[in-house]
Amino acid sequence: CEFVDIVEEHYEHVVRPEVAVQPAANAVVNIPVLASTPDVGDVGFEIDNPVPGVVTASPTYAWVWSNGTEAQGAGRAYDGTNPVDNADHYPVRAVYTESGTHSVGLTVTWDIALRVPGLPTITDIEPLVYDADATFPVRSGRTVLVD
Repeated sequence: CEFVDIVEEHYEHVVRPEVAVQPAANAVVNIPVLASTPDVGDVGFEIDNPVPGVVTASPTYAWVWSNGTEAQGAGRAYDGTNPVDNADHYPVRAVYTESGTHSVGLTVTWDIALRVPGLPTITDIEPLVYDADATFPVRSGRTVLVD
């Protein structure tokens, strides 16, 4: 659809998600792994072709971890708050009970609306959908006695 191409061209710099995982290299069994992506919020621009109006797009974020955990929202990068004691502080997180290589996938869906003067807002426009993922190792810790 020509209109969707116009919208995608304008949103090219904000719609393609990037996944950040923390810790990215040293995740440990039974300790939360966090994920986040920049939340750009609603964005919009004016158009004059094929009709004059204002286009807005609103993102939703859906996460699926390789252990089956699901989450919504952009997430929050680690900011020093303990994720074990303050689990709700990090809405996008998962805990792994086994070591190995694991992953998280993100789908960002941009719902699009078009406001044309004198008409009801048009919302039945095909959304833009983008996927991203990240792979990370989870390791088991072990106790070592020292003098």
